[in-house]
Amino acid sequence: MPSTIQTPEQILADLGIREPEDLEIEAIAEYCGATIRYKPLYGCEARIIGYHDRAIITINSSSPRSRQRFSGGHELGHWMRDRGQIAFKCDYQSYVRGWWASNPETCANRFASDVLLPLGMFQPRARGFPRLRQLTPGRQILVARAREFRRQLFQLLVAAGNALKLC
Repeated sequence: MPSTIQTPEQILADLGIREPEDLEIEAIAEYCGATIRYKPLYGCEARIIGYHDRAIITINSSSPRSRQRFSGGHELGHWMRDRGQIAFKCDYQSYVRGWWASNPETCANRFASDVLLPLGMFQPRARGFPRLRQLTPGRQILVARAREFRRQLFQLLVAAGNALKLC
């Protein structure tokens, strides 16, 4: 487990992760002292409870895999950044009240994005797309995330349509 606060890039380097297919959030979390488990959750996508140098991250087992990975990365971000602070609940109000750069939710989302879509892995692959090559690295990441969001939204709509057919 890292002895000091590390960036996602440092953690991935310590683990020798250089390829996207090696980005297993469970292994990364375990290295950081957090065990991920999957159970049905209601009212949230994930939660974390920690004590000293260990934590358990519980992720909604009924969520799509891409959502589970992001939720795991998000909670891991709280573990790596907010450890030892008074507990708080991630809910709608925490998003509405403030969305500044140092907001714990913003930081946890950024950590998840950086650990699951590291710039060092993304940029070389993005160079193969002529339109993306002209964008700044930050915009390249936004485009990739937008595409992933669109893909996930499509999957959600298909699943919702299938569920309506069953009614």
